[in-house]
This record gives sequence, structure tokens and C-alpha cells, in this order.
Amino acid sequence: MKELFKSSTKQYDIDKLTWEWMNLKSVLPDHVWHVSKGDHGRQTMLQYSEECVDISTDGCGSFSGTQRLESDYNIFNSFYESTIFDTIINDLNVVRSRFMVMSEHRTYSIHQDKSPRYHVALETNPHAYFLFPSDDGSRTANLYHVPADGHVYWVDTTMSHTFINAGPDRTHLVMVDAG
Repeated sequence: MKELFKSSTKQYDIDKLTWEWMNLKSVLPDHVWHVSKGDHGRQTMLQYSEECVDISTDGCGSFSGTQRLESDYNIFNSFYESTIFDTIINDLNVVRSRFMVMSEHRTYSIHQDKSPRYHVALETNPHAYFLFPSDDGSRTANLYHVPADGHVYWVDTTMSHTFINAGPDRTHLVMVDAG
């Protein structure tokens, strides 16, 4: 069976992550958030592309049916300089980094992303899971939880999956390997 989820060797101080996220969250203005129509989730970019009109939201949402490339979102937003998130992005050599807040009691449709993702949980609950349905037609599925433990988790989101948040809002730092 193909590997879908694993903890990387990279781990950051969860207290520092939480402290910096809470401080940032309290000062981020409303206009930096892209609000998804269907699930009311919010996203804001830590990296943008040269083509962006709005460096905080142009890389948000689905790239399905577009010509946009995740690798184009590689310019770091100076608002986040000297934070632990700056360190993480440089350590991992990632692109299209964003904070993704999934509203409480929501589920995404089953979909596939263009590339695997790294996830760092900043706020979560025990009822927040990736669900990968079985591809053999059975009613089985693989469930994975990303704990808020400072670890960077690799998730193969190129496989059919959804995310279920059956508890309060959850926030992840989501990133794509620059390869």
C-alpha cells in the first residue's frame, strides 16, 4: 500500500509555534483572509508569486482548472519575517505556504491536489482527520490526525482524500515541497 501520511524528522517548539500564531492571528487584518464560499474556511498566504495582485490571497483556494503553478508562490511575505514560520519555510525549502483555518463541523469534497503537502498543526482538536477512501471499492478508509506537537507531517494529497473537522476550528500551516 502506498504511504499516505508520515511525520518528518523536523520538529519545532510547539509553545513557540502557538505563541507566535496567537500573536499573529490577533493582528492579521480581515482583508488578508480569503474566505472559501462552500465551507467558510479561511486562508492567507505566507508566500506569493510575482504575478500576484494581492500577496495575501492570490494563491489561496483551488488551483483546479487553472494554469497557476504552486512553484510560482515562492516570494516570502515580509509581514512574517523573523517569525518561526520564516524559519520553517527556509528549513524545509517550500513554496505556496499558507495558513488554513477550517471552520468547525465542516468537510471538504473528495479531491486530489497537484502535489503532496506538509502540514504543521497550530490549532486542532481530536476530531479533525484526513480521510483517504479505499480505491478498491470497499467501504474502508484510512484516517489520519495531525496533532499539534510541533512536528511537520507529510501528507500525500495527490491521492483522493477529504478533510473532516467534526470539532472546533482547526488551523494548519500548509506548504508544498519546492522539490
